[in-house]
Amino acid sequence: AANLIPQPLYDRMQSVLIAHRATFEYVRQPRLLHWDYHFGNLLQRDGKITAVLDFEWALGGDPAHDFNRRTEWEEQCPGSMAWVYDGYTSLMPLQRSHETRVTLYEMFWFLVCVIDAPNVMEANMMLMRVIDRLDWLEEKR
Repeated sequence: AANLIPQPLYDRMQSVLIAHRATFEYVRQPRLLHWDYHFGNLLQRDGKITAVLDFEWALGGDPAHDFNRRTEWEEQCPGSMAWVYDGYTSLMPLQRSHETRVTLYEMFWFLVCVIDAPNVMEANMMLMRVIDRLDWLEEKR
């Protein structure tokens, strides 16, 4: 609505959402989601997570959604994505569609970041991330 993304990009996003609609039909029973899961909201001792903080945005939904900030995990702590995935899968296996669903959620998250960007440079950087996720999703169709 604010003309933050060009119409052709919007059309591509719509097409991808239609193409991947069935992906969401296989979502497990909704679980409690943190929705803001990043290392700033974790406490640890000796490398073990002891607490998860800041549940103000928590909601029920697809467990894969809590992976939507995984780019930040790697930026803040290189190599950490593997640790998070190892810990998660020690408790619950990933669904086959996990990577596709996470990539869709990342695309949405980066779109929110475009809208909330404090300046044009940040908005453009986030828009490039939206396009990167969109490209990946189009290849998987």
